Amino acid sequence: MTEQAEVGRVLREWSETSFRLESLDEYTVESEAPRLGAFLRGEPVRPHDQNLEGWLERLRGEREQGKRRIRVHAIAGPLTPYLRYEIEWGYTATALAGEEIHLVHCDTWEETPFGRRPPDFYLLDDRTVVVMVYDEIGHWLGGDVITDPSEVARYREMRDQALASSVSLRDYLAAWRRTPVPPPAVERAALRASV
Repeated sequence: MTEQAEVGRVLREWSETSFRLESLDEYTVESEAPRLGAFLRGEPVRPHDQNLEGWLERLRGEREQGKRRIRVHAIAGPLTPYLRYEIEWGYTATALAGEEIHLVHCDTWEETPFGRRPPDFYLLDDRTVVVMVYDEIGHWLGGDVITDPSEVARYREMRDQALASSVSLRDYLAAWRRTPVPPPAVERAALRASV
């Protein structure tokens, strides 16, 4: 695994496009805990969060510089409470700030264009890949930086598959909102009761 400081540098130093493929059902990010808790309790408004505001400002700055930040989240099976939070309170905010959000959502991984859960990665300027490494509960552990052209080509292919089979956040939300979904607090209570 590449040193975290080097991974951080690579993730900051791109000039044209940053593509991100996500595939986990939950990411454990300490700074998100208050927002996630509010969402799971069914609170109607996202609480103010300085970390999120800083990220949104960065996205707006990138857009003003002509940079493109594109994200596809690949999902198999029903939405977890975390994914509902990420889509409703995370992606909606970052999309308004300029991030291009897309989703691939199938019943199983076999039905996705990948055939199985794909790796989480960034593809930066079509030349550099950072494969993200997480523990079993979604804590980020670091990443592997790949610059070998033949390896990078494989990730470009995954990017192309993801984009070709995805729908925009706007279209995903439009379809989702036509389908009744229980509020997350009710869903969480049902999960606790079934355990």
